[in-house]
Amino acid sequence: TGTEPRRLNLAFEPAEAERAEIGSASGETPEAENSDPETLLRKMSAYYRQADSLAVESEYTMNFNIQGTKQTLSSAREFAAQRPNKLMLRTTGEMPGFDVYQNDESLVMHLAAINKYTEEEPAETFDEHLSNPMLAGGNMLSTIVLQLLADDPYEALMEGVSDQQYVAREEIDGEPVHHLRFIQDGFDWDAWVSAEGDPVLKRITIDMSKSLGLVADEGEESAEMTMTERVGNWRINAPIEEETFAFTAPAGVTKVDSFLEGMMDEQEPSALIGETAPAAELALLDGGRFRLADHAGEDIVMLDFWATWCGPCVKELPLLVELAAEYRDKGVKLYAVNQGEDAETIREFLE
Repeated sequence: TGTEPRRLNLAFEPAEAERAEIGSASGETPEAENSDPETLLRKMSAYYRQADSLAVESEYTMNFNIQGTKQTLSSAREFAAQRPNKLMLRTTGEMPGFDVYQNDESLVMHLAAINKYTEEEPAETFDEHLSNPMLAGGNMLSTIVLQLLADDPYEALMEGVSDQQYVAREEIDGEPVHHLRFIQDGFDWDAWVSAEGDPVLKRITIDMSKSLGLVADEGEESAEMTMTERVGNWRINAPIEEETFAFTAPAGVTKVDSFLEGMMDEQEPSALIGETAPAAELALLDGGRFRLADHAGEDIVMLDFWATWCGPCVKELPLLVELAAEYRDKGVKLYAVNQGEDAETIREFLE
């Protein structure tokens, strides 16, 4: 309770103690235990479960590589939390995201991109925060830290995991770490945990390629989307000032009941509505040419731009086919435009 952080005593739950005894009896070596992903993750989970407060900083990077087009976006984050429910998340950089503040009075979420914030009743526990899609749905750092602060961190981290693997003992900034990999239906993720001293999380990478349909077939050019968070400067049980969890609205920022409502209320019709469509002439898959001008005054044309590697496109295309069929008698025609792949690839996909 003083001004200096205190070292935590790691105590396994009875189930872990039993597991350790069984391992010794069966002749497992310390090296085997140190390369078992479950044991390592449980050790890290036990460490954070005993934390009354924590603060951490991170560097966040998102990488795209699709059909040779590469892009990298980055940002920096600060996170602080204090049991049972106080938290703060601030983001700066190319992807500002949103900021979160919760104290005993309210939960505030600030979306800097649109200069708006919402305010609601505070959650009672970190487990309750995990059920909030804004907090645990699209933000790696808040998701992982909330999972580490859950009543059962190991179960929270392992939800949806079908397989876990020990990759290797590696180094990050000269420090030894255990590299672990976890497999899920929608995505895979890797975690790097300190191999010496306190078992703190050093880095996490999530590969979203599977869920977005970006996984390339054998012989094809790779396509991927990964998100990496390099985590550092952990401060466990160090004092945190109360004002850290309080939100002060910057000048020009407006309070709204919902981010969606706030945006929809101000959305203006596109300036292109009612304008003449540009000329479009494209080769048809089975021969011939498509000319948009040929449909003038006769049809309503839906142009859908898509690719086989685009997960959202693939999910959307059957819906558009159904919609076009429903309105066929009213002159609606659908043309799905793929300008980046060869005819054989497209035919195989359509079959």
